[in-house]
Amino acid sequence: MGAGVGTNTPYNSKRSYGSKAAIIAGVAAGAAVVGGLLYWRHHKRSKLLGCVAADGNQLVSEVDNQTYRLENQRGESLPPGERVELFGKKTKEQTGEPGFEVNTMSKDLGKCNVRTAQAR
Repeated sequence: MGAGVGTNTPYNSKRSYGSKAAIIAGVAAGAAVVGGLLYWRHHKRSKLLGCVAADGNQLVSEVDNQTYRLENQRGESLPPGERVELFGKKTKEQTGEPGFEVNTMSKDLGKCNVRTAQAR
């Protein structure tokens, strides 16, 4: 009789959708923060995979066959003949030769042939 057409439940004007919206907004903000942190952590980081040559101050990349002069910021010794994966920043020497500032050594992948690395 006056309650509504085809419904048996009265209209509740005090029903709120605010808590669902807050939860959705919180999840979206959390996802944005995680995405931003991942981007910040991995952005502008270079990775080199290759063999350490010379006295541990050069690396011959397996990808582009370039020889990079290593600038080891952490003072870790890199033994010649080791196959390693390094993270850091590519640089250019004043002579125009490529360099690499080592931040971390991700993996030691065993031995490689130093003669082969120096011949590249």
